[in-house]
Amino acid sequence: MTATEHPAIGLSKPSGFDAKWPIIGAAVLIVAWLALVPLVFLLWQSFMTPASPGMPAMFTLANYSNVYTGAETFRLLGNSLTFASGAAVLSLVLGTSLAWLNERTNTPFKSLVYALSVVPLVIPGILFVTAWIMLASPKIGVLNLLLQRAFDTDHVFFDVYTLPGMMWVDGIQHAPLAFLLMSAAFRSMDPSLEESALMSGASILQVARRVTLRLALPALAASFLILFVRSIESFENPALLGPRRSMKLCMPIPAMWDWLRHTPLRCSSSPRAASTGNRVSRAMAVATPLSAARATVRAGWTSAIGAMPPPASSFFMPRW
Repeated sequence: MTATEHPAIGLSKPSGFDAKWPIIGAAVLIVAWLALVPLVFLLWQSFMTPASPGMPAMFTLANYSNVYTGAETFRLLGNSLTFASGAAVLSLVLGTSLAWLNERTNTPFKSLVYALSVVPLVIPGILFVTAWIMLASPKIGVLNLLLQRAFDTDHVFFDVYTLPGMMWVDGIQHAPLAFLLMSAAFRSMDPSLEESALMSGASILQVARRVTLRLALPALAASFLILFVRSIESFENPALLGPRRSMKLCMPIPAMWDWLRHTPLRCSSSPRAASTGNRVSRAMAVATPLSAARATVRAGWTSAIGAMPPPASSFFMPRW
Protein backbone atom coordinates (compact mmCIF):
# COMPACT_ATOMS: atom_id res chain seq x y z
CA MET A 1 0.00 0.00 0.00
CA THR A 2 1.55 3.29 -1.09
CA ALA A 3 1.22 6.80 0.21
CA THR A 4 -0.65 7.86 -2.90
CA GLU A 5 -3.45 5.41 -2.17
CA HIS A 6 -3.94 6.66 1.38
CA PRO A 7 -3.13 10.33 1.76
CA ALA A 8 -1.90 11.43 5.18
CA ILE A 9 -4.59 12.53 7.57
CA GLY A 10 -4.41 16.13 8.80
CA LEU A 11 -2.50 17.58 5.84
CA SER A 12 -5.55 18.92 4.03
CA LYS A 13 -6.18 22.67 4.29
CA PRO A 14 -9.41 23.77 5.97
CA SER A 15 -11.97 25.19 3.62
CA GLY A 16 -14.85 27.55 4.18
CA PHE A 17 -15.42 31.09 5.43
CA ASP A 18 -14.24 32.00 8.93
CA ALA A 19 -16.45 34.71 10.40
CA LYS A 20 -14.02 35.68 13.14
CA TRP A 21 -11.66 37.60 10.84
CA PRO A 22 -14.25 40.15 9.63
CA ILE A 23 -15.31 40.70 13.25
CA ILE A 24 -11.71 41.17 14.38
CA GLY A 25 -11.03 43.49 11.44
CA ALA A 26 -14.12 45.59 12.19
CA ALA A 27 -13.12 45.86 15.86
CA VAL A 28 -9.60 46.95 14.91
CA LEU A 29 -10.96 49.59 12.53
CA ILE A 30 -13.35 50.96 15.16
CA VAL A 31 -10.63 51.15 17.81
CA ALA A 32 -8.21 52.75 15.34
CA TRP A 33 -10.83 55.31 14.36
CA LEU A 34 -11.63 56.19 17.97
CA ALA A 35 -7.98 56.38 19.05
CA LEU A 36 -5.97 57.54 16.05
CA VAL A 37 -8.28 60.20 14.63
CA PRO A 38 -8.30 62.36 17.81
CA LEU A 39 -4.55 61.85 18.19
CA VAL A 40 -3.82 62.93 14.60
CA PHE A 41 -6.16 65.91 15.00
CA LEU A 42 -4.38 67.03 18.18
CA LEU A 43 -0.96 66.77 16.57
CA TRP A 44 -2.16 68.59 13.46
CA GLN A 45 -3.70 71.43 15.45
CA SER A 46 -0.50 71.84 17.48
CA PHE A 47 1.22 73.09 14.32
CA MET A 48 -1.50 75.66 13.57
CA THR A 49 -2.07 79.19 14.83
CA PRO A 50 -5.37 80.00 16.58
CA ALA A 51 -8.03 80.90 14.03
CA SER A 52 -9.95 84.16 14.29
CA PRO A 53 -12.80 85.72 12.28
CA GLY A 54 -10.34 87.92 10.41
CA MET A 55 -7.42 85.53 10.00
CA PRO A 56 -7.47 81.80 9.23
CA ALA A 57 -5.23 79.30 10.98
CA MET A 58 -1.72 79.01 9.53
CA PHE A 59 1.07 76.45 9.85
CA THR A 60 3.76 77.42 12.34
CA LEU A 61 6.47 75.98 14.58
CA ALA A 62 6.31 78.90 16.98
CA ASN A 63 3.93 77.02 19.29
CA TYR A 64 6.56 74.42 20.16
CA SER A 65 9.23 77.08 20.36
CA ASN A 66 7.18 79.09 22.85
CA VAL A 67 6.39 76.03 24.97
CA TYR A 68 9.86 74.52 25.25
CA THR A 69 11.89 77.73 25.42
CA GLY A 70 9.62 79.76 27.71
CA ALA A 71 10.96 80.94 31.04
CA GLU A 72 8.01 79.50 32.98
CA THR A 73 7.99 76.07 31.35
CA PHE A 74 10.08 74.24 33.94
CA ARG A 75 8.31 75.88 36.87
CA LEU A 76 4.91 75.00 35.47
CA LEU A 77 6.08 71.47 34.67
CA GLY A 78 7.32 71.11 38.24
CA ASN A 79 3.94 72.19 39.59
CA SER A 80 2.20 69.62 37.42
CA LEU A 81 4.56 66.81 38.44
CA THR A 82 4.24 67.75 42.12
CA PHE A 83 0.44 67.74 41.93
CA ALA A 84 0.25 64.43 40.04
CA SER A 85 2.83 62.70 42.26
CA GLY A 86 1.18 63.80 45.50
CA ALA A 87 -2.29 62.80 44.34
CA ALA A 88 -1.03 59.42 43.05
CA VAL A 89 0.78 58.64 46.32
CA LEU A 90 -2.30 59.52 48.38
CA SER A 91 -4.56 57.38 46.17
CA LEU A 92 -2.13 54.47 46.31
CA VAL A 93 -1.77 54.60 50.09
CA LEU A 94 -5.52 54.73 50.72
CA GLY A 95 -6.43 52.17 48.06
CA THR A 96 -3.67 49.74 49.05
CA SER A 97 -4.58 49.93 52.74
CA LEU A 98 -8.25 49.21 52.06
CA ALA A 99 -7.38 46.44 49.58
CA TRP A 100 -5.09 44.78 52.13
CA LEU A 101 -7.78 44.87 54.80
CA ASN A 102 -10.37 43.53 52.38
CA GLU A 103 -8.30 40.77 50.76
CA ARG A 104 -5.67 39.65 53.30
CA THR A 105 -7.66 39.83 56.53
CA ASN A 106 -10.97 38.49 57.77
CA THR A 107 -12.54 41.93 58.02
CA PRO A 108 -16.35 41.64 57.92
CA PHE A 109 -18.59 42.87 55.08
CA LYS A 110 -15.97 42.24 52.39
CA SER A 111 -18.52 41.90 49.60
CA LEU A 112 -20.21 45.14 50.60
CA VAL A 113 -16.92 47.04 50.70
CA TYR A 114 -15.94 45.72 47.29
CA ALA A 115 -19.32 46.66 45.80
CA LEU A 116 -19.25 50.15 47.33
CA SER A 117 -15.77 50.77 45.91
CA VAL A 118 -17.23 50.88 42.41
CA VAL A 119 -19.78 53.59 43.26
CA PRO A 120 -17.32 56.56 43.31
CA LEU A 121 -16.06 55.58 39.86
CA VAL A 122 -19.42 56.40 38.28
CA ILE A 123 -19.67 59.85 39.89
CA PRO A 124 -18.72 62.61 37.40
CA GLY A 125 -15.43 64.24 38.26
CA ILE A 126 -16.77 67.78 38.12
CA LEU A 127 -19.54 66.82 40.57
CA PHE A 128 -16.97 65.28 42.91
CA VAL A 129 -14.81 68.42 42.90
CA THR A 130 -17.86 70.64 43.36
CA ALA A 131 -18.85 68.63 46.43
CA TRP A 132 -15.43 69.20 47.99
CA ILE A 133 -15.72 72.92 47.24
CA MET A 134 -18.96 72.96 49.19
CA LEU A 135 -17.24 71.13 52.05
CA ALA A 136 -13.81 72.79 52.28
CA SER A 137 -14.03 76.16 50.58
CA PRO A 138 -12.47 78.89 52.76
CA LYS A 139 -15.60 81.05 52.51
CA ILE A 140 -18.60 78.78 51.96
CA GLY A 141 -17.25 75.39 53.05
CA VAL A 142 -19.50 73.58 55.50
CA LEU A 143 -16.55 72.21 57.48
CA ASN A 144 -14.98 75.65 57.87
CA LEU A 145 -18.27 77.25 58.87
CA LEU A 146 -18.97 74.60 61.51
CA LEU A 147 -15.48 74.79 63.02
CA GLN A 148 -15.44 78.58 62.96
CA ARG A 149 -18.77 78.67 64.78
CA ALA A 150 -17.66 76.01 67.25
CA PHE A 151 -14.38 77.77 68.15
CA ASP A 152 -15.66 81.34 67.62
CA THR A 153 -12.88 82.29 65.22
CA ASP A 154 -12.33 83.45 61.64
CA HIS A 155 -9.46 81.05 61.05
CA VAL A 156 -9.67 79.00 57.84
CA PHE A 157 -9.18 75.35 58.77
CA PHE A 158 -9.47 73.83 55.28
CA ASP A 159 -8.69 75.34 51.88
CA VAL A 160 -9.10 73.27 48.73
CA TYR A 161 -7.88 76.17 46.58
CA THR A 162 -4.26 75.23 47.27
CA LEU A 163 -1.86 72.65 45.88
CA PRO A 164 -2.26 70.32 48.90
CA GLY A 165 -6.02 70.74 48.62
CA MET A 166 -5.92 69.78 44.96
CA MET A 167 -3.81 66.72 45.83
CA TRP A 168 -6.30 65.70 48.51
CA VAL A 169 -9.36 65.97 46.27
CA ASP A 170 -7.72 64.19 43.35
CA GLY A 171 -6.25 61.52 45.61
CA ILE A 172 -9.60 60.77 47.21
CA GLN A 173 -11.23 60.67 43.79
CA HIS A 174 -8.83 58.03 42.41
CA ALA A 175 -8.50 55.95 45.59
CA PRO A 176 -11.22 53.46 44.45
CA LEU A 177 -9.22 52.78 41.30
CA ALA A 178 -6.15 51.96 43.39
CA PHE A 179 -8.33 49.74 45.59
CA LEU A 180 -9.52 47.69 42.62
CA LEU A 181 -6.03 47.36 41.12
CA MET A 182 -4.39 46.28 44.38
CA SER A 183 -7.27 43.97 45.32
CA ALA A 184 -6.56 41.90 42.22
CA ALA A 185 -2.87 41.70 43.13
CA PHE A 186 -3.51 40.73 46.76
CA ARG A 187 -6.14 38.17 45.77
CA SER A 188 -3.72 36.35 43.45
CA MET A 189 -1.05 35.81 46.12
CA ASP A 190 -0.32 32.45 47.69
CA PRO A 191 -1.04 32.71 51.44
CA SER A 192 1.53 30.05 52.37
CA LEU A 193 4.35 32.58 52.83
CA GLU A 194 2.22 34.75 55.09
CA GLU A 195 1.13 31.74 57.11
CA SER A 196 4.76 30.68 57.49
CA ALA A 197 5.70 34.14 58.72
CA LEU A 198 2.86 34.11 61.25
CA MET A 199 3.87 30.68 62.51
CA SER A 200 7.44 31.98 62.90
CA GLY A 201 6.27 34.63 65.34
CA ALA A 202 5.88 37.68 63.10
CA SER A 203 3.09 40.12 63.83
CA ILE A 204 0.40 41.05 61.33
CA LEU A 205 2.02 44.38 60.51
CA GLN A 206 5.43 42.73 60.10
CA VAL A 207 3.96 40.20 57.68
CA ALA A 208 2.28 42.98 55.73
CA ARG A 209 5.47 45.05 55.53
CA ARG A 210 8.07 42.34 54.94
CA VAL A 211 6.08 39.75 52.95
CA THR A 212 2.82 41.02 51.45
CA LEU A 213 3.95 44.44 50.23
CA ARG A 214 7.22 43.08 48.86
CA LEU A 215 5.32 40.55 46.79
CA ALA A 216 3.06 43.34 45.56
CA LEU A 217 5.85 45.74 44.53
CA PRO A 218 5.33 45.22 40.74
CA ALA A 219 1.59 45.83 41.14
CA LEU A 220 2.30 48.90 43.30
CA ALA A 221 4.59 50.36 40.63
CA ALA A 222 2.09 49.72 37.85
CA SER A 223 -0.79 51.16 39.90
CA PHE A 224 1.23 54.27 40.71
CA LEU A 225 1.93 54.80 37.00
CA ILE A 226 -1.77 54.59 36.13
CA LEU A 227 -2.77 56.92 38.98
CA PHE A 228 -0.04 59.39 38.02
CA VAL A 229 -1.30 59.54 34.44
CA ARG A 230 -4.90 59.94 35.61
CA SER A 231 -3.88 62.84 37.86
CA ILE A 232 -1.67 64.67 35.38
CA GLU A 233 -4.40 64.58 32.73
CA SER A 234 -7.09 65.70 35.18
CA PHE A 235 -9.34 68.44 33.83
CA GLU A 236 -11.92 69.38 36.44
CA ASN A 237 -9.58 69.53 39.42
CA PRO A 238 -7.14 72.18 38.06
CA ALA A 239 -9.96 74.01 36.31
CA LEU A 240 -12.09 74.49 39.44
CA LEU A 241 -9.57 74.49 42.28
CA GLY A 242 -6.45 76.20 41.02
CA PRO A 243 -4.62 78.31 40.51
CA ARG A 244 -7.04 81.29 40.12
CA ARG A 245 -8.88 81.75 43.38
CA SER A 246 -11.11 84.40 41.83
CA MET A 247 -12.48 81.98 39.25
CA LYS A 248 -16.18 81.63 39.92
CA LEU A 249 -17.77 78.24 40.38
CA CYS A 250 -20.62 79.12 38.05
CA MET A 251 -18.28 80.06 35.20
CA PRO A 252 -19.74 78.72 31.91
CA ILE A 253 -18.20 75.53 30.59
CA PRO A 254 -17.16 77.06 27.20
CA ALA A 255 -15.37 79.89 28.97
CA MET A 256 -13.69 77.48 31.37
CA TRP A 257 -12.61 75.29 28.47
CA ASP A 258 -11.19 78.32 26.65
CA TRP A 259 -9.33 79.35 29.79
CA LEU A 260 -7.86 75.88 30.28
CA ARG A 261 -6.98 75.56 26.60
CA HIS A 262 -4.86 78.68 26.93
CA THR A 263 -3.51 77.55 30.32
CA PRO A 264 -1.32 74.43 30.04
CA LEU A 265 0.58 72.90 32.94
CA ARG A 266 -1.23 75.04 35.54
CA CYS A 267 -1.45 78.14 33.27
CA SER A 268 0.88 79.97 30.93
CA SER A 269 0.98 83.52 29.67
CA SER A 270 1.32 82.59 25.99
CA PRO A 271 -1.93 81.54 24.30
CA ARG A 272 -0.16 79.78 21.45
CA ALA A 273 2.24 77.98 23.76
CA ALA A 274 -0.68 77.10 26.01
CA SER A 275 -2.67 75.61 23.17
CA THR A 276 0.27 73.51 22.05
CA GLY A 277 1.15 72.41 25.57
CA ASN A 278 -2.37 71.14 26.26
CA ARG A 279 -2.61 69.33 22.94
CA VAL A 280 0.75 67.63 23.28
CA SER A 281 0.10 66.59 26.89
CA ARG A 282 -3.28 65.09 25.99
CA ALA A 283 -1.76 63.29 23.00
CA MET A 284 0.92 61.79 25.26
CA ALA A 285 -1.77 60.73 27.74
CA VAL A 286 -3.45 58.61 25.05
CA ALA A 287 -0.55 56.16 24.78
CA THR A 288 0.72 56.11 28.36
CA PRO A 289 -2.28 54.32 29.96
CA LEU A 290 -1.87 51.50 27.44
CA SER A 291 1.67 50.84 28.65
CA ALA A 292 0.51 51.14 32.25
CA ALA A 293 -2.26 48.61 31.66
CA ARG A 294 0.22 46.15 30.18
CA ALA A 295 2.47 46.68 33.18
CA THR A 296 -0.45 45.98 35.49
CA VAL A 297 -1.20 42.67 33.78
CA ARG A 298 2.44 41.66 34.01
CA ALA A 299 2.57 42.77 37.63
CA GLY A 300 -0.39 40.58 38.44
CA TRP A 301 1.49 37.55 37.14
CA THR A 302 4.77 38.61 38.73
CA SER A 303 3.36 39.27 42.16
CA ALA A 304 1.35 36.05 42.23
CA ILE A 305 3.21 33.23 43.96
CA GLY A 306 0.49 30.69 43.31
CA ALA A 307 -2.31 30.35 40.81
CA MET A 308 -5.05 29.70 43.37
CA PRO A 309 -6.61 32.60 45.30
CA PRO A 310 -6.18 32.52 49.08
CA PRO A 311 -8.98 31.15 51.24
CA ALA A 312 -11.05 33.60 53.24
CA SER A 313 -9.40 32.65 56.54
CA SER A 314 -5.82 32.47 55.28
CA PHE A 315 -4.69 35.58 57.15
CA PHE A 316 -6.20 36.04 60.58
CA MET A 317 -6.93 39.17 62.50
CA PRO A 318 -8.99 39.48 65.69
CA ARG A 319 -12.66 39.13 64.88
CA TRP A 320 -14.82 42.26 65.13
